[in-house]
Amino acid sequence: MMNRRHFMETMATATAALGLPAMSFAQNAGSDRKFLFVFANGGWDPLCVFAPKFGAPSIDMEERAAAYTVAGHRLVDHPERPSVRRFFERHGREVAIINGLSTRSVSHEVCAAVATTGGTSAQSPDWASLVAQGGQLDYSVPSLVMGGPSFPGQLESLVSRAGSGGQLQLLVSNGLDELTDGAAETELTGFGARLDRFVKARAGRSSTGRTQSRRAHLARDLAASVRRATELKAIDGDLSLGAEDVPEQMNAAVAALSLGLSRSVSIVDNNEWDSHEDNSVQVEAFEGLFANLSNLMTQLAETRGQSGRPLIEETTVVVYSEMGRTPLYNETGGRDHWPYTSVMMMGAGIKGGRTLGAFDDGFAGVGFDPNTGTPNPMELGVPSKDLGATLVHMAGLDPATQVPGGRVMRALLT
Repeated sequence: MMNRRHFMETMATATAALGLPAMSFAQNAGSDRKFLFVFANGGWDPLCVFAPKFGAPSIDMEERAAAYTVAGHRLVDHPERPSVRRFFERHGREVAIINGLSTRSVSHEVCAAVATTGGTSAQSPDWASLVAQGGQLDYSVPSLVMGGPSFPGQLESLVSRAGSGGQLQLLVSNGLDELTDGAAETELTGFGARLDRFVKARAGRSSTGRTQSRRAHLARDLAASVRRATELKAIDGDLSLGAEDVPEQMNAAVAALSLGLSRSVSIVDNNEWDSHEDNSVQVEAFEGLFANLSNLMTQLAETRGQSGRPLIEETTVVVYSEMGRTPLYNETGGRDHWPYTSVMMMGAGIKGGRTLGAFDDGFAGVGFDPNTGTPNPMELGVPSKDLGATLVHMAGLDPATQVPGGRVMRALLT
């Protein structure tokens, strides 16, 4: 059971974001770039959509799959994934694809950290936390995490986790007494449990030697968090903080962005992506993901943000996974973990209709010149730090200080 002491410790470290300045949804119109991250949890297979490597002797492609070109992208088509084709036919000119992103490992935990932070340092915040900084508007919850990995590092005060069992949802829906005295801890299994252990280990290293001043600061954040719980109740009917399935999370994300609650929102797709035993499960996973992405793009186009413009004009969407899958099937028809993957970016600020980076005939990543987009066969994969540097640049921040060593991929930007 979650006792009061456990609650105080957890809230102080995980939901200090509520201790920001007073909430105000009647904000002045601004031009802040918003960000929406969609994370395919478990490792998607780029060979199902993004990498038509037909004819490569060391790569197994799906039966009944075929290469096709649409909106400037050369992709993989499959009769059981009609939503993927429809998505690119409708939105391909708004989408940029990065092939060959390197996550440098085949461990879920390490790859998740590298894909979202550029490394494994306990002090390196993830992209969603970094881009939540600054801006012209006063965001009550700058980075809202509906699901998926979250590594806020020293920016923990900007981040709040919602979703089922998240402290933010429990605080709003159940009240402090019910949360501290009667709520059971969420039971994690599989990748969630492993990721939880990884995060706790990083948090432990980060907290070693904390000073009395630091503890007092966390206590003040907690007090502010509790005071502002009643303010969050005012918008509980406008978005579901306990959303679990992807459409509900997307609805909540669009609401949070349009209300000016958050600058950055992260959601998770927990379909059957970790396809060791049978890679055909990726067919249904991709079909569902792209059907949901089509609906998301419609929502962003039809919903107005704080500036009065459609959200699609001020929101950059990033769709990615922590790893790819091996180029060859294993003995059960599955694919195992692979350290090169693909990323989709679309919406505000993105130069769509182009695919940058590549996979060679051994399915290793091939980099590209970040300024021109010209392939660079001498570069093994696209560094994940380049993705982070590009995102913080789009957020109006300094990539040199926020993501040292990262290069802005100007070839992706309008």
